[in-house]
Amino acid sequence: PPRRPSPDIPSIHTRQADRVSNGDQDTKRLVIGRDICLNGEITACTRLVVDGRAEVTLQCAHTLEVTDRGFFKGVAEVEVADISGEFEGELVASGQLIVRAGGRINGTVRYGHIVIEAGGQVSGDMRALETDDDETPTEKP
Repeated sequence: PPRRPSPDIPSIHTRQADRVSNGDQDTKRLVIGRDICLNGEITACTRLVVDGRAEVTLQCAHTLEVTDRGFFKGVAEVEVADISGEFEGELVASGQLIVRAGGRINGTVRYGHIVIEAGGQVSGDMRALETDDDETPTEKP
């Protein structure tokens, strides 16, 4: 029989090189996939993407993204929060809070800047953070 050419499959070496070239940002990214439930505390995560269900405490992360199928319940302290799904609990987004169309937030929320798309829902105790002269956000009364 004629010999078939070998398929073009990337080697392990190539994949590792790709990961290194993406930089340090991807090394601290956690994705909670659809149909996955996670409970606990996340302490060393730069970017958390919730496409499943997370009942967690998230401290000192840069970005929290809750997709349209995602559900987050708990406490989150982040720089940027992008909510397309459901968030319930305490959220501090010291930089920007984005509530997408279809996104729902219920709880205690503090934010630096907020963007709510048409169809986004927010309920609970909402307050803007005030920026001091040294650019450190603090809670406005």
